Amino acid sequence: MTDRLDAALRLAEVLRRENAALDALDMAAAVGCLPDKQAALSALAAVAGHNAGAGAPPALVHAVRELQGLAERNRRLLESAMTVQGRVIGLVAQAASRAMARPRYGAAPGRGPSGRPPAFAVAARA
Repeated sequence: MTDRLDAALRLAEVLRRENAALDALDMAAAVGCLPDKQAALSALAAVAGHNAGAGAPPALVHAVRELQGLAERNRRLLESAMTVQGRVIGLVAQAASRAMARPRYGAAPGRGPSGRPPAFAVAARA
Protein backbone atom coordinates (compact mmCIF):
# COMPACT_ATOMS: atom_id res chain seq x y z
CA MET A 1 0.00 0.00 0.00
CA THR A 2 2.84 2.41 0.78
CA ASP A 3 4.28 1.76 -2.69
CA ARG A 4 1.06 3.04 -4.24
CA LEU A 5 0.99 6.05 -1.95
CA ASP A 6 4.64 6.88 -2.68
CA ALA A 7 4.04 6.57 -6.43
CA ALA A 8 0.92 8.75 -6.23
CA LEU A 9 2.72 11.42 -4.19
CA ARG A 10 5.64 11.39 -6.64
CA LEU A 11 3.30 11.96 -9.58
CA ALA A 12 1.47 14.72 -7.69
CA GLU A 13 4.78 16.52 -7.05
CA VAL A 14 5.72 16.34 -10.75
CA LEU A 15 2.28 17.59 -11.81
CA ARG A 16 2.55 20.51 -9.36
CA ARG A 17 5.93 21.50 -10.88
CA GLU A 18 4.64 21.17 -14.43
CA ASN A 19 1.46 23.12 -13.66
CA ALA A 20 3.51 25.92 -12.08
CA ALA A 21 5.70 26.07 -15.20
CA LEU A 22 2.62 26.13 -17.44
CA ASP A 23 1.03 28.88 -15.31
CA ALA A 24 4.19 30.93 -15.91
CA LEU A 25 4.16 29.99 -19.63
CA ASP A 26 7.66 28.57 -19.10
CA MET A 27 7.45 25.95 -21.82
CA ALA A 28 11.08 24.86 -21.42
CA ALA A 29 10.52 24.04 -17.75
CA ALA A 30 7.21 22.32 -18.51
CA VAL A 31 8.82 20.14 -21.17
CA GLY A 32 11.68 19.47 -18.76
CA CYS A 33 9.16 17.78 -16.45
CA LEU A 34 8.33 15.16 -19.06
CA PRO A 35 10.96 12.53 -18.07
CA ASP A 36 9.98 12.81 -14.40
CA LYS A 37 6.29 12.68 -15.31
CA GLN A 38 6.79 9.55 -17.44
CA ALA A 39 8.83 7.87 -14.69
CA ALA A 40 6.21 8.73 -12.06
CA LEU A 41 3.40 7.43 -14.26
CA SER A 42 5.32 4.20 -14.90
CA ALA A 43 5.95 3.74 -11.18
CA LEU A 44 2.29 4.34 -10.41
CA ALA A 45 1.16 1.93 -13.13
CA ALA A 46 3.54 -0.72 -11.80
CA VAL A 47 2.01 -0.65 -8.31
CA ALA A 48 -1.60 0.12 -9.23
CA GLY A 49 -2.64 -3.49 -9.70
CA HIS A 50 -4.99 -3.40 -6.74
CA ASN A 51 -8.23 -1.45 -6.47
CA ALA A 52 -7.78 1.64 -4.32
CA GLY A 53 -11.46 1.74 -3.43
CA ALA A 54 -13.10 0.32 -0.32
CA GLY A 55 -10.76 -0.25 2.59
CA ALA A 56 -8.00 1.95 1.20
CA PRO A 57 -6.11 4.04 3.74
CA PRO A 58 -7.30 7.65 3.96
CA ALA A 59 -3.88 8.91 2.83
CA LEU A 60 -4.13 6.90 -0.40
CA VAL A 61 -7.71 8.06 -1.05
CA HIS A 62 -6.59 11.67 -0.49
CA ALA A 63 -3.59 11.22 -2.82
CA VAL A 64 -5.80 9.77 -5.57
CA ARG A 65 -8.26 12.67 -5.26
CA GLU A 66 -5.42 15.17 -5.38
CA LEU A 67 -4.00 13.45 -8.44
CA GLN A 68 -7.36 13.66 -10.17
CA GLY A 69 -7.51 17.42 -9.55
CA LEU A 70 -3.90 17.98 -10.56
CA ALA A 71 -4.29 15.90 -13.72
CA GLU A 72 -7.41 17.84 -14.75
CA ARG A 73 -5.66 21.18 -14.15
CA ASN A 74 -2.63 19.87 -16.05
CA ARG A 75 -4.84 18.97 -19.02
CA ARG A 76 -6.42 22.44 -19.09
CA LEU A 77 -3.03 24.17 -18.79
CA LEU A 78 -1.53 22.05 -21.57
CA GLU A 79 -4.46 22.88 -23.86
CA SER A 80 -4.05 26.56 -23.06
CA ALA A 81 -0.29 26.44 -23.66
CA MET A 82 -0.83 24.79 -27.05
CA THR A 83 -3.32 27.53 -27.97
CA VAL A 84 -0.84 30.24 -26.98
CA GLN A 85 1.97 28.56 -28.93
CA GLY A 86 -0.29 28.31 -31.99
CA ARG A 87 -1.08 32.01 -31.78
CA VAL A 88 2.59 32.92 -31.45
CA ILE A 89 3.48 30.79 -34.47
CA GLY A 90 0.64 32.40 -36.42
CA LEU A 91 1.86 35.90 -35.54
CA VAL A 92 5.42 35.07 -36.56
CA ALA A 93 4.24 33.55 -39.85
CA GLN A 94 2.06 36.58 -40.54
CA ALA A 95 4.90 38.99 -39.80
CA ALA A 96 7.29 37.01 -42.00
CA SER A 97 4.73 36.98 -44.81
CA ARG A 98 4.27 40.74 -44.57
CA ALA A 99 8.04 41.31 -44.48
CA MET A 100 8.47 39.21 -47.62
CA ALA A 101 5.76 41.15 -49.48
CA ARG A 102 7.17 44.62 -48.70
CA PRO A 103 9.50 46.10 -51.35
CA ARG A 104 12.98 46.91 -50.08
CA TYR A 105 15.21 49.56 -51.54
CA GLY A 106 13.51 49.48 -54.89
CA ALA A 107 13.59 45.71 -55.24
CA ALA A 108 10.64 43.71 -56.42
CA PRO A 109 8.16 42.68 -53.71
CA GLY A 110 9.46 39.76 -51.73
CA ARG A 111 12.99 40.22 -53.05
CA GLY A 112 16.03 41.77 -51.48
CA PRO A 113 18.55 44.03 -53.28
CA SER A 114 20.26 40.95 -54.74
CA GLY A 115 17.01 39.72 -56.26
CA ARG A 116 16.71 36.88 -53.76
CA PRO A 117 14.15 36.72 -50.98
CA PRO A 118 15.41 38.41 -47.81
CA ALA A 119 16.69 36.11 -45.09
CA PHE A 120 14.88 35.70 -41.82
CA ALA A 121 15.12 33.21 -39.01
CA VAL A 122 12.71 31.82 -36.48
CA ALA A 123 13.90 30.23 -33.26
CA ALA A 124 11.60 27.92 -31.36
CA ARG A 125 12.15 26.45 -27.92
CA ALA A 126 9.70 24.03 -26.44
